[in-house]
Amino acid sequence: MLNRKFSKFNFRTNHSRDVGVNLRMRNFTIYILLIFTIFSCKQKNINGIEIGHTLYTNQTLKQNKKLSELITQTLSKNTKALSELTKFWCGAGSGCYDLGFVCTQLVYRVGETDFLNMASELNEKQKNSLKGLLDVGFEYGNYENKKTETEFPKLTEILTRKSNIKESTNEEPIELYNLRKSIIDKQNLDVWPSIVEVKSLSELNKVRLDSVILFIAETDYGDKLRLTNSTDLSKFAEMEYKNDCRQDGTILTDLKLGKINLTEMKAEIFCRKEKYAELKIKN
Repeated sequence: MLNRKFSKFNFRTNHSRDVGVNLRMRNFTIYILLIFTIFSCKQKNINGIEIGHTLYTNQTLKQNKKLSELITQTLSKNTKALSELTKFWCGAGSGCYDLGFVCTQLVYRVGETDFLNMASELNEKQKNSLKGLLDVGFEYGNYENKKTETEFPKLTEILTRKSNIKESTNEEPIELYNLRKSIIDKQNLDVWPSIVEVKSLSELNKVRLDSVILFIAETDYGDKLRLTNSTDLSKFAEMEYKNDCRQDGTILTDLKLGKINLTEMKAEIFCRKEKYAELKIKN
């Protein structure tokens, strides 16, 4: 009788242990599948351009999508995309080495002549950044005994040439750079905002010293068209932006601020010559 009870107890114990093991195995399998699904949504090879391991692994899906777009547009010889690429977030250390490797691959694919035509339109800060990325790309990428100066001598000349006064007028003003940096900090963005237009309200009211800023923000919930006031960048009005006001073949937008009503604190937004939306200005 005792043996029979012990057998039943032993059966229940073994059964419970088996159920626990199976449950842990199932949870582990689900976890592995989830990780695989997350990583499978990201791309580490864009039209033949390889993204290095550190940069790829540490990227969010949104950052990977943005980098993929910039690579594709740069391959299509889009200068705006190249300028964005020079200041793309790469973390630090080997993540930025990986971004440099991406840049070296792009020059080889596009060709030095066509690439330097794009690079010549960059401002001095962007040129310095691109030169630095190319240097570390050759040093830490999949190359042996190659340098920017020997591989791309004409491009090197463009990137290291000191800007004259005429060229320096094409640089992004430091105020705009600081504005973009402030927006990304105040609004908790992962990707630099694309400024559409900054309009000073002193043109409408000489007493006012503030401005309204119209820009496109990439968020976890898609691209948003946002309107904010320079006096408090943490506040903003927004609407979904479906990239339906682009210039053909580019990542540039044809959006523009229209009439601003300070009484009702509203601003019209136009796409080319047609009214696109209206947003309330946040004080």
